[in-house]
Amino acid sequence: MLIPFRKIVPSVIFSAAFLLAGKTSGADWNKVEKAERENRLEAERRVITEAERLRKAEAENWKKSAVGKTDDPNVGNGRGDAAAEIASARARAEAAERARDNAEKALKDTRDAEKAQQARRDADREMLKAMIASEQARARAAEKARNDAEKARVRAEAALRRARAEIAGNSEAAERRKAAVPAPVREDSAGAKESLGVRAGRALLWYIPNRLSDLMDIFTAEIGVGELGLDLQLTRHAAFGAGVGRSYMVGWSIFNQHGVYRQQGWYADVFRYRASNIQRDSVCGAYTPFFKTNSNLVDISEMRSVGAEDPWAVGIKACCYVDLKFQLHVTEFADFLAGFLFIDFMDDDKPQFNWVLGGI
Repeated sequence: MLIPFRKIVPSVIFSAAFLLAGKTSGADWNKVEKAERENRLEAERRVITEAERLRKAEAENWKKSAVGKTDDPNVGNGRGDAAAEIASARARAEAAERARDNAEKALKDTRDAEKAQQARRDADREMLKAMIASEQARARAAEKARNDAEKARVRAEAALRRARAEIAGNSEAAERRKAAVPAPVREDSAGAKESLGVRAGRALLWYIPNRLSDLMDIFTAEIGVGELGLDLQLTRHAAFGAGVGRSYMVGWSIFNQHGVYRQQGWYADVFRYRASNIQRDSVCGAYTPFFKTNSNLVDISEMRSVGAEDPWAVGIKACCYVDLKFQLHVTEFADFLAGFLFIDFMDDDKPQFNWVLGGI
């Protein structure tokens, strides 16, 4: 079953808004990162230029000191001038060293700021991802709750229909017994014999219709249009195949189901495992509707309680926009054979379950 449009639109808009905000923040972060990278490169260029200038100045001073060094008293004290020049050069070298240290510290501060900015961006992205994941989890939980409610509704409707059929059958049987036995049944042996005779007569009267009804329960034969898939079932414990689409089917099936039904969704079977999301609705006739969502082993007891499918059926379903389905119901075949000896272990020899006379 697909998620309704009005429920998924808010989630999509919410996620899109967060993604758009993430993209806009990413663009701003890229601009900041580019500006910081340019500032760092400019600082490095300034440090290199200053170091080169100081190196040249120091070389020039050393050259002047070497040229100006002399012992001629007329020129002046050459040794004193050289010492002064050396001291000046050392001072300039120390200044250059300090400038280099300051530049390295500035670069380190810039890198630390860049790392902090990147950490903030990563934190923002993780927060956005967490919010989107939380929204998706809430949507999945809501969809699961809706599916469970739909399954419960379908089960309740099926149980209500079976209860009504049972009540109707019991009421009709009581009316027939009342009409057949006007006077109260006495508690003597004659009354017991009369009651046994009524039961024997009813069994003989319904013998042929019940055998024909059991014969029709042996097979499922359906034809329709719309689905695409292939499924082979050797009882519910060994099923293989998959299918998807919406189909309309007409035919008859087990449990006195007949008429036209609509089915939509998808399924995949491997042995007893099934993954599916299927909904079936009766269009006309007496097909039992159901809604199933599976992702694990198929619950055999649930299939029996719903009364729409036979877990012991053997058959095939082939669909290529023209759908054909045929199944043989092993338990109903055994019930058909046992019915010739007045044995009804499927408990379906009742007027409300009779195919031939239509539950009269």
